Amino acid sequence: MTRSRKESQIRHSLQIELEVAPSPSSAAAITFAVAFMALVSLPGLGHKGLRALVDTYGENLGHVWEDSPGRIQRILTRARVPQAGDLALRLVAEAPRWIEQGQAEVQRLAEQKVHILSPKALPRSLQEIPDPPRWLFVEGNPEILQHKPVVAVVGTRKPSEEGKQAAKIVAEILAAYPVVVVSGLAEGIDAVAHRVSLQEGVPNVAFLGHGIRLVFPRATESLRRRIVAQGGAVATEYLPNERYSRSNFVARNRL
Repeated sequence: MTRSRKESQIRHSLQIELEVAPSPSSAAAITFAVAFMALVSLPGLGHKGLRALVDTYGENLGHVWEDSPGRIQRILTRARVPQAGDLALRLVAEAPRWIEQGQAEVQRLAEQKVHILSPKALPRSLQEIPDPPRWLFVEGNPEILQHKPVVAVVGTRKPSEEGKQAAKIVAEILAAYPVVVVSGLAEGIDAVAHRVSLQEGVPNVAFLGHGIRLVFPRATESLRRRIVAQGGAVATEYLPNERYSRSNFVARNRL
């Protein structure tokens, strides 16, 4: 028997075994945050795979470990995730490993005062937009995301002096009203809106175009700390260590 044929038979036997013997029902008790970070730990799953599984299992994401590799493979195949069969087998066969890693990641994020919001915990205003986020990482006060009314400020990174002054005046005027200012924590108009509104005591929310562990640009690091310190929040749908890109910044503007 050739080595490749033997490996194929072993894999087939493993798949049959897992199809008829799902993982323990205790997996259903896993929180969304732990289940999500466990799946993030699985190499190759990617955004498409994560979104497909969250769309399928929702709040009960831990139930993925009660399902058969066959069904998980079908979910990932429909989402066009490469090597869906191998990923489904690894997900179930190595469940304790992924769950342990998920628990450790959630703990590390909690130490950084970062919350993971499940689909139902997202504010309704975000649930109802086209292509809504499936999850959010939130540093600071997640309840501020539910506040209304909200004023969003999106502007150029290279404003004129007149543009900066206009943004400053708008932020000062908004301070007279019970609003939350939302912007993108970028240099330029975003930074002016954040800085002036914070000086006036207005709560802020900043949506990032990268992971929550990355500080970019460095020039806005102090603003980020102030947003959190003054009861606001910094939020992102990107994975904790994910780097920024032009497309990420464009996509985050919908939030």
